[in-house]
Amino acid sequence: MKKFRLYWDTEKETAWLNEMAKEGWNVTGFNMGFYTFEKCEPEEYQYQIDTSDKLFKCSDKYRDFMESVGIEIVCCWGVWVVLRKKTSEGKFELYSDDESRLEHLYKILNIYKIVMLIEIGCMMVNVYPAIFHNSIENFIAAFIVSLFVVLFGYMIRITKGRINKILENKGEKVSGVAKNPMATNCVGWLFLMCSYAINNSHSESLFMDIISIVLGLTACVFFGLSLRTSGLNKKNKTK
Repeated sequence: MKKFRLYWDTEKETAWLNEMAKEGWNVTGFNMGFYTFEKCEPEEYQYQIDTSDKLFKCSDKYRDFMESVGIEIVCCWGVWVVLRKKTSEGKFELYSDDESRLEHLYKILNIYKIVMLIEIGCMMVNVYPAIFHNSIENFIAAFIVSLFVVLFGYMIRITKGRINKILENKGEKVSGVAKNPMATNCVGWLFLMCSYAINNSHSESLFMDIISIVLGLTACVFFGLSLRTSGLNKKNKTK
């Protein structure tokens, strides 16, 4: 059986895989959003998702360690690896203490940051021809990439929140979740420049005029969010 899902949050993805296992479906592979399942006994395995030590594969050292503790590697995709363990062997928990959880979350946070910076670079590459050459193709590409920038910005916020929750439980002082308004500001400028490009394209289409207005208003929303984030940062620094 195959199922298509797009998960950006590994905790939600792990919960879904374990729910499928409870119903008698074990995941055997993953490729670009498509999960492959095979029928099995309900709750035969428990699943966890980890970060691999290599891209699209695991090192022999990683594999040997997992095998030594009774954990099976199901598949690798990008930096993520799906792991499983027999339910009969007890609770499957990769990171059982705060320090290891924090290390894992910081690693995920850095991955999201790197991907978001790459997406911002791709977005900017498409902005120039979209504005100065009135390229609709580049405008569409920049718009799609900007959505991914927003998505990864959101996941960075979620991950920081989880990190702060652990730090609070340890009694350590934490600052606000929102720290860097750069991504929000960049997306705001993208929408504003795309709106400007459409206005200068001399298009007589009412649809394009409406899109231009919507993009301009969306840019204002993102600029407002950026200012709010900056205000929160200053407020946190004064505490």
